[in-house]
Amino acid sequence: MKLLVAISSCGDFESNGNNQALRDTWLKDLRHFPDLEYKFFFGTGQGEPQLEDSIILPDVDDGYGSLTYKTQASLRWAAEQNYSFVFRCFPDTYVRVDRMMTCPFQDYDYYGDFRREEGGRTEGGTGKQMPTLQQAQNYASGGAGYWLSRKAFDLLLRAPVTGVWRDEITTYAEDLWVGNILGRGPALKYFDDRRFVNHGSTYWPNPGNDAVTAHLSCPAGRYEKSWMYSAHEVWRRD
Repeated sequence: MKLLVAISSCGDFESNGNNQALRDTWLKDLRHFPDLEYKFFFGTGQGEPQLEDSIILPDVDDGYGSLTYKTQASLRWAAEQNYSFVFRCFPDTYVRVDRMMTCPFQDYDYYGDFRREEGGRTEGGTGKQMPTLQQAQNYASGGAGYWLSRKAFDLLLRAPVTGVWRDEITTYAEDLWVGNILGRGPALKYFDDRRFVNHGSTYWPNPGNDAVTAHLSCPAGRYEKSWMYSAHEVWRRD
């Protein structure tokens, strides 16, 4: 089984070190899981890094307004490479890979932190299972990261990017687009895991909790790559 961590990024993030912060921290832990690989995905227009871990999507603009197109194109690349599951995230997502790989994502089609869970976040909550996506009319946070099965991401490869909700939203709100497209298709199995933390600038994985991922720029509204190093420092082994 082939597993991919797909990181949507841009040329500016390669230049300013945001991508390197991931390489220096949690991406190193992928070496303990032979079936798990990663790639950074770039469009064009901000410089195209010629790196072994980077994929250039030639028909996609590299700007923030084209994130949904970048998601779709990266999933098309993953399908061509025969990946079974894809974990989608961003350069401001911190991941405890060891914890993530114990999650039962392989039993589901769509797995992550669904944004409208009843009752809000509870620290230490292990999530809840929903039988179908249609019953929730919901979507998983892209900042916290989410898993898609091949069955799920196949539905996204040729789906329209605009017209799902509001055109000006869906072209950059890629997680909203994913949830809306999947919610309109065949029944999928999904899991709302509250350990995938969207508000990660206030609550992130550490040895004292069971968080799996964290969106480090939310709700702060800004991001500094030093936060990635700080989040990882508590796990450093001499």
